[in-house]
Amino acid sequence: MVFVPTLCMHCDDTPCVKACPTSALNGRADGIVMYEEDKCCGSRACVTACPYDAAKFFEGDSGETLFGDEHTIPTVADRGAETRYVAGTVQKCTFCAHRVDYGVEHGLRIGVDREATPACVVTCPAECRIFGDLDDPGSNASRYLYERGKNEVLRPDAETRPKVIYVVD
Repeated sequence: MVFVPTLCMHCDDTPCVKACPTSALNGRADGIVMYEEDKCCGSRACVTACPYDAAKFFEGDSGETLFGDEHTIPTVADRGAETRYVAGTVQKCTFCAHRVDYGVEHGLRIGVDREATPACVVTCPAECRIFGDLDDPGSNASRYLYERGKNEVLRPDAETRPKVIYVVD
């Protein structure tokens, strides 16, 4: 048995964005696929279109928070970035875009400096998650992939060109 953590793959060819009837999903220039809850109509078309099962429909109570007592990440980059779930909308990973943006604004190294790196990378106890600019051969993520050599993406048959890459040992 192999444990494979999955999240939004932040694809170059985004079936979820194409399927969204309200343009609530969109890709940023840096490749992060974002969503706007206030535009989400709850059709779940993006959930159906995603070949990775990464978008989730939230049916809970509006106002529940992502950074509650048990999920708090006490950093400057997270101040004011608390995510409140909205019932009847889709939720997905955003690579903690608010932390990436904070890093860019403050001259931090994305994927290296704690406050400029997604929370899942910073808090991973096994340190098996790495984040960085794959277009920059000098980034920690590019160097790691090059050094390890063998890597793969999930569902290559989907032809979405995902940005999440798994290193195979």
